[in-house]
Amino acid sequence: MKFNNSFSSILTKIIIFSALLGIIVYFIYPALSASQGDSAQLAALLAAAASIISVLLTSIEIEASSDTNGKSGGGEPLSIFVGNLAYKASRDELKALFGKYGEVRSVRIMTDRATRRPRGFGFIEMDEKSARKAIKKLDGYEFMGRNIKVNEGNQRRQQQDG
Repeated sequence: MKFNNSFSSILTKIIIFSALLGIIVYFIYPALSASQGDSAQLAALLAAAASIISVLLTSIEIEASSDTNGKSGGGEPLSIFVGNLAYKASRDELKALFGKYGEVRSVRIMTDRATRRPRGFGFIEMDEKSARKAIKKLDGYEFMGRNIKVNEGNQRRQQQDG
């Protein structure tokens, strides 16, 4: 199970708190049980049970949150290069096309600075898992009368550099 830093920090604090609570109950219990009888024993057992349950519930919640983030676009972002776009393609149309494969975080259609007309390529940002699926399915796909080129955004830079 892999957690990000904030979840690990929270989980560590809860475990430390639960351990301290258990140690306190362990040392206080004999004194309480001698003077209070059965009610002290019940209180000690409830405190120990509460600390164990809190650790388990937090672990389950963190795991569920991690799973949900991966499915809904909470993963690491990946930039996708989209080439050979029709000049009339809009951001909304691209978002709808790529949205079939996961949450689209952003769409940028590159334009000429002087004329402000589209240059025929753009970038889509999605979580890595969804992006890889979109790249696999949409590379060579006919969109608005043109076969679009779809690959990782930084893959193009690597080809130019090396």
